[in-house]
Amino acid sequence: MPNDWSLALPPVLIVGFWRSGTTLLHEMLAADRRFAAPTLIDVLCPTDAPYLRKAKQRLTGAIAPLMPATRVVDNVAVTPRSPQEEEAALCHLGAPSSFAAAYFPKRRDAILAEALFFDGAPDARERWRAAHEHFMRLMVVKYPGRCILLKNPSNSTRIPDLLALYPSALFVRIDRDPAEVVPSFQRMTDVANEAFSLQGRAPPLDREAATRFHARVTAKLDADWPLVAPERRVEVLYETFAPAPLRSVDAIYRGLGLERSVEARRRQKRFWLRRGRTWSPQSIAAAQIRPSLPLSP
Repeated sequence: MPNDWSLALPPVLIVGFWRSGTTLLHEMLAADRRFAAPTLIDVLCPTDAPYLRKAKQRLTGAIAPLMPATRVVDNVAVTPRSPQEEEAALCHLGAPSSFAAAYFPKRRDAILAEALFFDGAPDARERWRAAHEHFMRLMVVKYPGRCILLKNPSNSTRIPDLLALYPSALFVRIDRDPAEVVPSFQRMTDVANEAFSLQGRAPPLDREAATRFHARVTAKLDADWPLVAPERRVEVLYETFAPAPLRSVDAIYRGLGLERSVEARRRQKRFWLRRGRTWSPQSIAAAQIRPSLPLSP
């Protein structure tokens, strides 16, 4: 595959802090079949080859009965074919990844510094770039002719590196009131640690630490956002998107210069009517958690 594949078929990358509506936006856009978003099997098996497709299909069928009805950290429905963020794949490939903070919460600060800011390890950036490019090439081979659609809050701090890998990438940024986001992020972190920790029970994330982390990630995103050409970036507020999602998606397509087919709009409207308007990202109590598959922390 040529190194400039992304110039002809630019990926669309959704960024924004955790709990800002990135998942809802991802699934809504993914209803358009011009896009290809990673599935659970794609991120659990990020090193396979096309000739293993039938085996993966059998694995998908085997996993379905074992999965919880909702994500571990909230009440959002999930299936083996639900769009997933590629951060899980990067973690499985051995790259610096924010997912590792859920597995090793007592090293949370060091893990996040390395994964999000490439601090603490001289080769962190190179390892991350190699893993991300590997995964993207795998996606392009698996979904030929389709635009790769990713959402990943961790990518909010990696815009310069994403642009270095994919110069023509299109970006969608979603923001939400910090007063809503920060406490929700706290709950998400604590529930994920309860479910996935390999170090036993870890201290909960306090509000001050969550607020500082939100401020640091947002400041990096604000500083890097102008690096993306204006015609290749769109911003949306969760408070605007949630009440009028179809209108907001219209604006995203126009802002990125993408054509939206009648079929795509119909499928996105159907997604909203069936799932979106009953979307329930409420955090569930840690006591209700029963660890299962390694879904998004």
